[in-house]
Amino acid sequence: MVRDCVRHAASFAALAWYLMVPPVGKTGHLNLNVAAPYSLWRTYRIYDTKKQCDVEQIAIVEKVNALLREPENKRYADLIKKDAISTPQNSTDVLNARGFLGSLLARCVSADDPGLKSK
Repeated sequence: MVRDCVRHAASFAALAWYLMVPPVGKTGHLNLNVAAPYSLWRTYRIYDTKKQCDVEQIAIVEKVNALLREPENKRYADLIKKDAISTPQNSTDVLNARGFLGSLLARCVSADDPGLKSK
C-alpha cells in the first residue's frame, strides 16, 4: 500500500501543464474558438507545474495588454474590440490582432485533461 501511494505521488508530480492558445473560429471573424475542445488548441509552452504555467500566463497577459496600449499597436486593439473580419485590405493587421488575442485567451491545461485526447 505504501508503494502504491509513493507511485501515485510520483506520477502526480510528473504531470505536465500546457499553456494553450485557442483555434480560430469558423466565422471568418477575428474571434478565437475558446469553446473548442483542447485537442484543437495549439500548445504554446509546456511547464512542470500549474504554478509555473499560471505565472507565465499572467505575465503574458500583462505584457500583451501593455503592448496594446502603445500607440503603434492601437489598430490591433481596435480590431479586437470590433471583432474584425479579415478582408484583403486588413488581413495582415487581423492576423497580428489574432496573435495578441490568442495570448490574452491562453489557458493552462493539465496533461491529463480529457479534452486533450478527444478528436
